[in-house]
Amino acid sequence: MQHVKWQVIILAENLKASGDSDKIAIDLKNMFKSILSVDYPPDVNINICVHTDFGVGDLFDTNFQNNQLNIQDGAGLRIFRLLSNQITANQLPQGSVLTLSSGIQSLQLLENKTDITLSSEETVTAAFLRCNEDVSFEKSIILTFDHANAFGMFKDKFIKIRKLNKENGWVETEWKVKSRFSINYYNPQKPVFPFKRIPPGSKSGDLSPYFTMDELARAIEASFPKKKADLVIMLNCFMMSMDTLFALKFTVDFLVAPQTSICFYGYHYNAIFSALAQDFSLITPEELCRLAVKSIAFSPEYSKYPKYLGKLALYGADLSVFREGIITERENKLFEIIHTADQQIIDKCKEARKKIWSLSFTASLSLRVSLIDTIGWFEKCAPILQNESFNQLLIELKESIQKMIGGINPISYIGSTIPTMKKMPSNGTSNFIPFRSTQLAYPCFEWFYFKQSSTYADQSDLKKYLIRAYNP
Repeated sequence: MQHVKWQVIILAENLKASGDSDKIAIDLKNMFKSILSVDYPPDVNINICVHTDFGVGDLFDTNFQNNQLNIQDGAGLRIFRLLSNQITANQLPQGSVLTLSSGIQSLQLLENKTDITLSSEETVTAAFLRCNEDVSFEKSIILTFDHANAFGMFKDKFIKIRKLNKENGWVETEWKVKSRFSINYYNPQKPVFPFKRIPPGSKSGDLSPYFTMDELARAIEASFPKKKADLVIMLNCFMMSMDTLFALKFTVDFLVAPQTSICFYGYHYNAIFSALAQDFSLITPEELCRLAVKSIAFSPEYSKYPKYLGKLALYGADLSVFREGIITERENKLFEIIHTADQQIIDKCKEARKKIWSLSFTASLSLRVSLIDTIGWFEKCAPILQNESFNQLLIELKESIQKMIGGINPISYIGSTIPTMKKMPSNGTSNFIPFRSTQLAYPCFEWFYFKQSSTYADQSDLKKYLIRAYNP
């Protein structure tokens, strides 16, 4: 068994396969190019797990010095390993090696599975196990790349459509494949319900439409020797939320994720992984976490379009602080004070919600229920409640969140160009709170909070507030 200092696993959806723009597919390819251009020592093991609809030429490189891989276009999950320069191609079985045009780096194909996506806990667990089975390591990094929302990522392309039939009520049609974000949720006459491919014997709606953060936590626990990952870096919009933090608190030590949307070629991957390669024996997960946050400012995308930094709120979080339980406890007490107040007070808090800038009311958010900054929401409720205990808890919650993210984020990239953002700055974490009660009926939101709750929804007094305020 090979022993390395660092184990790196990249989980990515090739978004061009799902109908997204060529620009995003190019960004994914550029990310791989940046990461694979680094000269890694044997102590850094790079694994790439990517779901794609086409061959390696469009994924990594168009010119190969040595391409032994017989992979044609077609949907599938491919797992590659970057070979150490100390291993030559002729030491591996024929048909398993791809040498990039640089002539320096070669990739070994570990798995090629058709008709499998990254949208299930079982698939991601199996991918982790395959990457980890023949390697022992001291520290680990997981990097994720895809569209996302604060509950999950890697949305399954297989959906089931329910149409209203005037005579027979709701009628479910056959499985169809559709682009992930081309569905109109706003028309109540034509609702579309996305779910994972339903196993035999299951009912529609038994499974989540996304690979959730609860599932990621269980996949890490089942496949990593320490039952946790040292660092997770997310190139996924909106993931710095209370749902994410709560789900990953025991299985991740450091998390880098945006509270807002983020450009797909967002991080300076070459800078991050060059630092890892050059200082692999001494660099820590916390230092890499800091570097990932700082790298945004000089990444190729944000250097080219600096105005986008004004729309970004990106944080690194030390989840050991979240594991202490103080953040959850204080947040629950604040929600409890609100949801046990008089109905008149609750109605005023609901009305105040409509005036608060939202982090994520965009076309790419399938939940169609806006994210709101956790601290910002409570600050809007404080003058309505006029409760001294509430005010003190709010101060303490803000201090605890700042403790979790403050040591990682010496530079802030928040809200310099959006006027409404200045009225409500980002404070590091988000929650889903709807503008109106009808939004609670949207399928994803309903699933995560009322049908088969996430672990966060199960324990959070936010759910009690939603029930009291909106009467779903």
